[in-house]
Amino acid sequence: MNEFCLKIFNIASQYGSYGRPFLNRFIFYNKINNGWDSLFKSFLFSWDNNFESSLLEINNGIKNCKSNTLYYLLLSKKISCLIRLNKFNESKKLYMILKKNLRNIPEFSRNIVFSTLLNCESILNINKNTRLWSKKYEEDFSTKLFVTIGNARKNIINNNFNEGWKNFQTAYELAKKIRHPVGLITVLNDYSWFLKDFDERKAKELSIELMYYYSYFFEDLTTWFGVYDTFFEVHKNDFYFLFWNFNELSFIFNLLSKEDKEKYKYFKLYEGKFKIKLSKYNNTKFLKDYLSQYFSNFFKASKLTNISYKRLKDLFNNKTKKIKGNTIQKFILGFKITPNTNAPFPILNEYLKLLIDKKFIESLNTFSKLNHTNKKMVFITTYVSILDKKNSNLKKLYNNLNTINTLNLDYDLKLFVINMINPNNILKGRIDLVYHFFKKFTIKKRKLFFENYLNLESKEKYVIDTFIRNYSRYDFNFSIKLKIFDELKEFTNKYKLKKTPTILSFWCFSKSSERRVLLNILKKL
Repeated sequence: MNEFCLKIFNIASQYGSYGRPFLNRFIFYNKINNGWDSLFKSFLFSWDNNFESSLLEINNGIKNCKSNTLYYLLLSKKISCLIRLNKFNESKKLYMILKKNLRNIPEFSRNIVFSTLLNCESILNINKNTRLWSKKYEEDFSTKLFVTIGNARKNIINNNFNEGWKNFQTAYELAKKIRHPVGLITVLNDYSWFLKDFDERKAKELSIELMYYYSYFFEDLTTWFGVYDTFFEVHKNDFYFLFWNFNELSFIFNLLSKEDKEKYKYFKLYEGKFKIKLSKYNNTKFLKDYLSQYFSNFFKASKLTNISYKRLKDLFNNKTKKIKGNTIQKFILGFKITPNTNAPFPILNEYLKLLIDKKFIESLNTFSKLNHTNKKMVFITTYVSILDKKNSNLKKLYNNLNTINTLNLDYDLKLFVINMINPNNILKGRIDLVYHFFKKFTIKKRKLFFENYLNLESKEKYVIDTFIRNYSRYDFNFSIKLKIFDELKEFTNKYKLKKTPTILSFWCFSKSSERRVLLNILKKL
C-alpha cells in the first residue's frame, strides 16, 4: 500500500495539479484513512485554492499517520498552506522546526522539505541559506527545478540579475525537458514578469509561450489568474497583440464572479470594449475630440477619408447625433489610426472589425488551398477547441467547407475561419491537443466520430471536448499501470485509443455524477 501511495505522491509532487486524476482515482477506491488519504485530499483542495479545507485535511492526516516519511510530507504541505493563508508567524515557526530537523528527516521526504524551505526563504524574506545535504537533490529533477526557481527569485530580489536570469533559463529548460506542467507555467510566469523591465522582446516571447502552455496543460483557464496579469503587463504597450486575443480573454473574463472582476484590473480592458455586431454609435464629444487631432481642416480630411465636406461639417458641428460604423472605418483608414486602449469605444470596435476583415481574407485564401480531408480536420480541431460554441451556423459552415467564400459570414464566423488557420496561443494549445487525439484515426472513424459529435447537445459537447483534450494531456508514460473497466473499454476499442490516457481523462472529472454523464455520452459516439 505504501509503495503505491509513494508512486501516487511522486506524481502529485512532480506534476502538481496535473496529477489530479491519479488522486481522484486513489481517493475513490481507498477506504482506509491512514494519513495518505488526507494528504491527497489536501492536494486537491489546495489546487482548487481552498486552503482552509486543505489545512484541515493536513491536520487530520497528522493525527492518523503512522509513517515518519508521511509525517514530514504532511508538515511540508502544511507550511506551504500556511503561507497561502498569510499565517506567516506559524509558517516561520514550522520553518524553524523543519530546518532544525532537516538532517534527520527520511531521505524521500527530505527532498520535498528542502524545496519547501528554500521557497519559504524567498517568500517570507528569511535571510538564510538552506544547505544542500546530498547530491540526491541534483538527481531529483522536480526538486531541482523548484530549487532553481527559488534561487532565481532570490537573486533577482537581491539585484544579482545575471545569476537570476541564468537560474530562470536553467529552470525553463529543465521544466520542458522533464515535461513538468506546473513548473513550466511557474517559471515562464516568473521569468517573463521579472524580465519585462530589462528585455521587453524576450519577456513578450516568454509570455506568449506561457499562454500556450497554460491552455495546453490546464483545462480550467480561470484557475491561475497570475498568468493573465503577467500577460497584460508585458504586452500593455502592444495594443495590436492584446486586441487579437480579445475574444478568448473577454469570454474568460465573463466567467468570473463580480468580486473577481473587480480584483483583476487588466481584464476590465475587455469588459464592454468590443461589440462586433454593433454598427451605429453616439456621436460624442470624446469621439469628435479624438478624431479632430488627426486633421486641421475639413477639405484635407474629406480628401483623406473620402467623406463629403458637408457630411464632415455636420458630424463635427453637432448636427449629426449618430455615426455609422463604416464612416468610422473611413476615418481609421484615411487617417491611418492605430488606437491604444484609451481610444473611444467606436474607434476600438471598428478597428477590430477592420482587423478581422483583413485576417479573414488572408485565412480564407490559405484554407481554400487545403484538400477536403484537411479542411475537415482543421474544422474539427478548431471547433472542439473554441471556448464559445453558441453560434448555430458553425454546423452550416462544416457542411459547406468547399464553398465558404460564397457564404455571407458574420464576424463570429469570420473569427472562426481565422482561428482555423491562424489561432492565437490560447487556442493554439487546445487545438494541438485535439489534433493529437484525432491524428491516428482513420478518415472513416474520424467522420463517424464527428458526425455523432455534431448531433450531441451543447452541454454534452463541452464534456466530450474536455475528455478529448485531457486524453492528449495524459498520453504520456507515467510508469504506472491502471486497470480499465468495461464501460470505457468498449469506447477505447471502437476508436483504437490508448488505455492509460483514456482512464486518466475519465478520472479528470472529479465528481461521480460527472463521470456517469461522460460514460452515457461516450455511448452515443
